[in-house]
Amino acid sequence: MPYLLHLVLGEGMAVFCGAAGNKFLFSGQNKYVTSWWPDSIKKALMDPSSVDNSSKEESTKLRAYLPPFLKPESLQHFIPVMDIMAKEHLNQHWSPYNEVQVFPLSKKYTFALACRLFMSVTDDSEIENFAKPFALATAGLMSVPIDLPGKTFNRAVKAGRLIRQRLLALITKKKNEILEKGKTVASDLVDSMLMDGMTEVEIGNKIVGFFIASHDTTSTAITFIVSYLSDYPEVYNRVLEGT
Repeated sequence: MPYLLHLVLGEGMAVFCGAAGNKFLFSGQNKYVTSWWPDSIKKALMDPSSVDNSSKEESTKLRAYLPPFLKPESLQHFIPVMDIMAKEHLNQHWSPYNEVQVFPLSKKYTFALACRLFMSVTDDSEIENFAKPFALATAGLMSVPIDLPGKTFNRAVKAGRLIRQRLLALITKKKNEILEKGKTVASDLVDSMLMDGMTEVEIGNKIVGFFIASHDTTSTAITFIVSYLSDYPEVYNRVLEGT
């Protein structure tokens, strides 16, 4: 099984390649390998007072919140929302133009979708209040982790601090609404975590983790799909026809 040794994000890493590498990683989860946050990500985006250093337990906690949102009855609710948002996004940002940059637009769509599904945030200006610092923070994650004024990583740390402040305000507001209205059914991921008794800071860290996990990965997949459809017009035509 081929692998490479690298220094990434200031951490020593082994990069496993090919199908054998994928099989080893996925079959050896919590046995040979564990999920973890590099120190640079924890410093830039996570609240240091509540970062769980036990990656195995943290990973288990995160995954425990996903199944309820992936059940068929939940997907029946989410898919129409995703469909409506996709159509609105295409009509606003794609249709009026002869040429577009797919990747940044895909990131714009997936971030707005994550805000809607994770936190029930739909207002464009409120989404932008999270999107701008998140872009700064994630850009700094792949930089040399030197926290000095003017450096990319320093801007990432400042942006991460701003994200946490805004998340904390939003989560606190939603917590008060749950208490005042006596809600018993969660409308999004934040509601579910609040009803499970998690603190606002813990929820903020986990929402940041979900944003990191869902944002670039989904946007990249969409971008490659669009690229392949462009390369294979016969497939594009069949997709367009719904066949």
